[in-house]
Amino acid sequence: MIKQVTAAIKNRKARREFKYLLDREGARQDSIDILIPIRDRPIEHLIKCIESFDRNDTGIDVQVTLLDYGSTPSNLKNYRNLAEKFKGRLLEYKNPTRNWNKSKCLNLGIAHSGSKFLMVLDADMILQKGFIELSLKTIREQPYSIINSQVYDMKKDDKVSFYNPHERYQVRKTDFNNITTAINFTWTLAYKYIGGFNENFEIWGGEDDDVFLRLRRLGLQQVSLHDQVVVLHQWHPSLIEHREDLKEILAKADKTLKASRLIRQSFLGQYEQNDVKFI
Repeated sequence: MIKQVTAAIKNRKARREFKYLLDREGARQDSIDILIPIRDRPIEHLIKCIESFDRNDTGIDVQVTLLDYGSTPSNLKNYRNLAEKFKGRLLEYKNPTRNWNKSKCLNLGIAHSGSKFLMVLDADMILQKGFIELSLKTIREQPYSIINSQVYDMKKDDKVSFYNPHERYQVRKTDFNNITTAINFTWTLAYKYIGGFNENFEIWGGEDDDVFLRLRRLGLQQVSLHDQVVVLHQWHPSLIEHREDLKEILAKADKTLKASRLIRQSFLGQYEQNDVKFI
């Protein structure tokens, strides 16, 4: 009970302070950093993901940042070439653990981003043209928002089409009214203010939900664009369902998520300049 009261007091203070900081942040020139975390993801998925959004639509500075966490040398070479092709950048986490840690990957990008806005995007997403432009328009009109969408799951042999997606694809089921956390667009300040993603989550499970809940506790409201633009999820084999320790992974994620009460946590301070390779 005491921990809950203490958390509530700290969270109220955080909301007041963030509002003050955000009011000042609004005057900055618009810029976007698109963070895409990867570890040995198929290069063809990544190409389709990046090619799906036209960075020239917005008329502002848009940076694509690939965040690598322990890929093989051959894949790393492909990612480097891809970053160069799209005039983006590749940041490599220097000391990755055996288990995939999306939070560490994203925190690396957040800590080294100077943009006004951040889009956190899974590498297997495909955005309908205009998604970024519409996200910008929405956040200008509704500053206290975190923007995302429904996602349609493609089957193995499905072709990409944005026409009648309800008839072609299956809507991904999530805990947030079928709105995915695999794509989020909001202020860079918000991610930095809450201290980044919780790095106690490993493999897949919980880190997106946790940061989404903390951003909402900060005062940001969820705004879905699913009735205006389409987001597709490219098919791939399950990355975790055959793991023998799957139950333990999911149980740990659930326990960590339930224990998360504070808006602000401290996961970004460790990312100094010498903790990242700019490739």
